[in-house]
Amino acid sequence: MRIVPEKENLSIYNSLSRQKEVFIPLCPGKIGIYICGPTVYDHAHIGHARSAVFFDTFVRYLRHTGYTVNCVRNISDTDDKIIARAKEQEKEPVSLAEAFLTAWQADTAALNIQKPDHEPGARHYIVPMQSCIRALLAKGHAYKVQGNVYFSLRTFPEYGKLSGRFLKNSPAGYTKANCPGKQHPADFALWKSAEISEPGWESPWGRGRPGWHLECTAMSREILGEQFDIHGGGRDLIFPHHENEIAQSRALSGKIPARYWMHHGMVTVNGKKMSKSGGNFQRIRDLLLSFSPEVIRFFLLSKHYRNPLNFTLKKMEESKSARRGILLFLQEMEKRMGPPQAADFIRGPCWREFCRIMNDDVNTPAGISLIFQAIRKTKKELGQNDKNRLPAEMKKALQIRRADILKIGKDVLGVIPESVPGFRSRIQ
Repeated sequence: MRIVPEKENLSIYNSLSRQKEVFIPLCPGKIGIYICGPTVYDHAHIGHARSAVFFDTFVRYLRHTGYTVNCVRNISDTDDKIIARAKEQEKEPVSLAEAFLTAWQADTAALNIQKPDHEPGARHYIVPMQSCIRALLAKGHAYKVQGNVYFSLRTFPEYGKLSGRFLKNSPAGYTKANCPGKQHPADFALWKSAEISEPGWESPWGRGRPGWHLECTAMSREILGEQFDIHGGGRDLIFPHHENEIAQSRALSGKIPARYWMHHGMVTVNGKKMSKSGGNFQRIRDLLLSFSPEVIRFFLLSKHYRNPLNFTLKKMEESKSARRGILLFLQEMEKRMGPPQAADFIRGPCWREFCRIMNDDVNTPAGISLIFQAIRKTKKELGQNDKNRLPAEMKKALQIRRADILKIGKDVLGVIPESVPGFRSRIQ
């Protein structure tokens, strides 16, 4: 596939190397990306929305610049949190997980997040997970204790390269009392024995269920192979989740599962960590009652993805007002110059500048700022000329600029709705 020239210089910050790197895909023109999705034991919150919206925007951009993207976003549906919540509500864990999965899919659809190519649930990949465990045991990287199987970190001296947390000392919170049978306190579960009242599957090590970290390793290997291009998630997943994924995968194949690791900053609410007990738990479905999906996306993309993001109603109102300015401008352009034409979508100067911005570690706030710069420039030029006396060359340039704004705002950032007149996608 021919790659658009603007795309060839993409650089992204790689959490593994702790620096920006020029992105070079394993297979020219194709990208495999794995994104850690939610554990479906509750309704999704604004933190989940940030992850989903950012990676949706990134994948849209990659596709609009010529890449074929195979996007995987997993669902964790066998986790201990699901079992605990099901007990609280006196429900079956599977039923509870399916209900919250349906709610999650409704929330992401409402936010105009495009469906991933694959959305695997862990409980459908038990056999591949057990195969991974057998291989790790055979290679001496795992051991069995009382119906559990643990990964032996002593057999993996490279542990800690992603997070910087090495095994010189026992991790905080680990004691002999809460680590029965472990050879090292930081060894993590590949397979956990299950009570008869809990969800479980038969295995050579007894009835149980997979460890959380193993889920992503097995599913990514099944769908994307032993190594793929990008692994994404929140900064809270760097340790221990992604660190343990790397350990498992390297022990299995000798390869780091992903060549580039992208992590977004965490979301606070009114300056505090989000929690139900703190009364600042902001669910997506509640937020959609007060703000449009496009306003929510605008807010979430207004900060660089690697930075923390603080949610406040004031900032949401500011996002609403700013985005409204874009719509008013486009409606005025519609009145003065008519609807956009297919010939206008030629990837003009504004689009090329947007690509330059996005190629610098997916800088969405600068991309949003570019839209407003283009609007101010257009308003100035229109104000200096009578609408009936616009030179043909200027009129064409303005039409191309408007088409660029539409392509950026609707097709990539998703902050312009389909319902505004003349906004049908015209890009091939």
